Amino acid sequence: MHVIEWDGMLLTPEQGMILGNGDLSVSVYQRADRIVWRFGKGDVWDRRLDQSRDPRPAHIDELAHGLEVERWCCGPYGGPVEALNGTQNPQRMNEICQGVPPSYSHPFPVPKPVGELAFYLPADFRRLKLKQKLFIEEARLEIIGNWETGERLVVNSFILPDDNVLAVDWRLENVDWQGTVIESGNEFFAPFSRWYFDLYRKTDMCYEEFADRNNLDPGFPMHPTRENQETLPFPQVRDIDGMLCIEQKFPGEATFPEGFAYRLTPFGPGSEIAEYRFLRLKTAQLRLTPQGKADHGTILIHMSTSLSDGGLDECQSRARQDYAAFDFAAIEKKNRDMAATFWYKSGIDLNGQALEQVWYETLHLQRCIYGNGKVPPGLMLPATIGDYVRWHGDYHSNYNFQSPFWGVAAANHPELLESYFQGAEFFHRIGCKIARDYYGCRGAFIQLTAYPIKAKDDYLGCCPMGRMAYMTGWLWHLHWEYYTHTLDREFLVNRCWPLLRDCALFYTDFMKKEADGLYHAFPSNCGEDGFNGDPSYYRDRKEILQHARFTLETALKAAQIIGNSEFTAEWQERLAHWPPVSEHDSHKQGFEEHSLNPPEFNYERWIDATPDSATPLFNRGHEFWTWYSGHLPMLMLTALRNRLFVPQRDFSNFCTLIDRWREPNGTITAMSTVRYGRTGAWVETLGIIGAIQEMMLQSWRGYLEVFPAWPENVDAEFHGLRAEGAFLIGAKYKNGKIAVIKIHSEKGGICRIWNPWPQHKIKIAVLGEIKEGEIIEFSTVSDGNYKLEIFNTDRT
Repeated sequence: MHVIEWDGMLLTPEQGMILGNGDLSVSVYQRADRIVWRFGKGDVWDRRLDQSRDPRPAHIDELAHGLEVERWCCGPYGGPVEALNGTQNPQRMNEICQGVPPSYSHPFPVPKPVGELAFYLPADFRRLKLKQKLFIEEARLEIIGNWETGERLVVNSFILPDDNVLAVDWRLENVDWQGTVIESGNEFFAPFSRWYFDLYRKTDMCYEEFADRNNLDPGFPMHPTRENQETLPFPQVRDIDGMLCIEQKFPGEATFPEGFAYRLTPFGPGSEIAEYRFLRLKTAQLRLTPQGKADHGTILIHMSTSLSDGGLDECQSRARQDYAAFDFAAIEKKNRDMAATFWYKSGIDLNGQALEQVWYETLHLQRCIYGNGKVPPGLMLPATIGDYVRWHGDYHSNYNFQSPFWGVAAANHPELLESYFQGAEFFHRIGCKIARDYYGCRGAFIQLTAYPIKAKDDYLGCCPMGRMAYMTGWLWHLHWEYYTHTLDREFLVNRCWPLLRDCALFYTDFMKKEADGLYHAFPSNCGEDGFNGDPSYYRDRKEILQHARFTLETALKAAQIIGNSEFTAEWQERLAHWPPVSEHDSHKQGFEEHSLNPPEFNYERWIDATPDSATPLFNRGHEFWTWYSGHLPMLMLTALRNRLFVPQRDFSNFCTLIDRWREPNGTITAMSTVRYGRTGAWVETLGIIGAIQEMMLQSWRGYLEVFPAWPENVDAEFHGLRAEGAFLIGAKYKNGKIAVIKIHSEKGGICRIWNPWPQHKIKIAVLGEIKEGEIIEFSTVSDGNYKLEIFNTDRT
């Protein structure tokens, strides 16, 4: 059993213990006199998008003219812009190069907090000591409170795995309801009158008030917006057929013309539920008060939204039937059983190393916030955010959106990628319009940012950030990874191919054939570059060419598998006339096997050590230590795939670096709190699970590598890790050597594996075959099990 433990209080939602079912989640934190469950849900957004003052989004021909003829210069985030050769239309140049359109200065779109449940503790009990334990494999949080006067409180909570319900069970011990504590004999006023729960949704702060309050804390200031300050409608307490609930409505917009809404409905047998009315505050609040001298009780909080099956009313009606009377022991057992099923699929044992705990904590967090067909959160865990979030809490396609999903397929939980696919649809939908209207291309252009909305037009149609072409070759990678790890042909045809095809078609049309007979990529900047007046900086940049080439090569593979040759001639033509990389990138090193290794794991990015260097990878002084660990998953995977990670040299440094940013709840802070304040718990660092796994298992080269980057002095074992080819792998590493390898083949086919015992022949149990060589290859059947071990001639 793996447990996240904390002695004492956790004082902020970012640090609170996280529970969830892939849709609804809570962060459990404390204040001086209460335990608080803050709710979060991926689909709860203020989806308003007011583009009435935005200029026309930039057409690529306008940008090409500005860069090549007028020689525009501006910073990466817009601002003052200059045309070195002069401009005939300064107003349009300034519109295009302003960084972001006016709509971005509105406080929405933005994810919103849902509400909180607070368990108020008796203020007259003295010197409370809390101990918190989150039992990962049981998906259950236990909080034990002991007062110096002898009273004891035990609270267990979890979220139902198949319904959006928080369950809380509480028990009091050592309380004398006559006014005397049983064990100590110290007297106090009747405690039973002071135990109660409050369920509430506070009214939205206006953005400027929120920014003012935020700016009192450490971090770069949140700049007051110049635009719309309109908040959400006030939350309401509603009585629906005798059942009280809290309802929050959102203004209508394109996604939900009649308005989005959600409800929080409490169920508490043995408790009185009544509205708590404030004199001036617009908070909607229900108070749940245990009746009599209660020493035990259960509370359920049900949440429904406009996206719930059947809508709000039908969902709430089902909740009334299911939870007006309920068997707490039965739902607790169901939660425990479904958690056990999840954790049965894979596991690791690192002989007490902290990375083992990090792996379990991270996969637990991913299970809490990602679910089949559910709207994924943006930059932050939804139960940890405030009324407003930096960068609109959006989906960033230049690694932030992809990063938290790295490794989930290899962890044998490809189902968690369903949330990623849901989010990718928002990019794809608007991307088709941008490609058609502003590039004159087929397919889809993947924008830097997206929201879970139906947008009428490009909402980041300004430069330099809004016309970068490399993200188009990045968004589909996890779709392909799902296919290669499962060999699910139906998924490839219906889910992966449409996006991959459209991204490939965009590059097909975007790259133009020039006088040299080659297809060139112009114009596009990279990363977070501005414009410097030299058009050569925006032609055939390595980042764009690598992503474009990888996209076309993979599209050809997919087309062959599904038997669709409609565009293969065009793609082959482009690849046969591919341009060299820009002279501005020719000095950069990189891993060139485009058809195997995604370009995001190219090693030129900020890697500060070589394999023969004495200095450890990511040594102190690297930005990872000072303020920005969000890149750590990507750069660790880059180092591992390019054999720059030297286990004996770098393992300890890697573990220490993770610990430097690890929070009590297992989240890993991506950006320094001193610089960015408490803006919510980051999701991008969840991708660290991918790096941990690739130290033990890699399969992207077309063959399995077991323990390719593991330190000799650390014993380790894993089971159920998933590899390309739909193979499930288990292996043991002991005393610096691989002891045994077990392989389960889901779909059959050829299994290729790097020989872990290169000086020995290999025996493949079941088949009875003896193999030797650097790469071992053998045939498998569907649902077949195989064991590899050293062939010992003395025993044969």
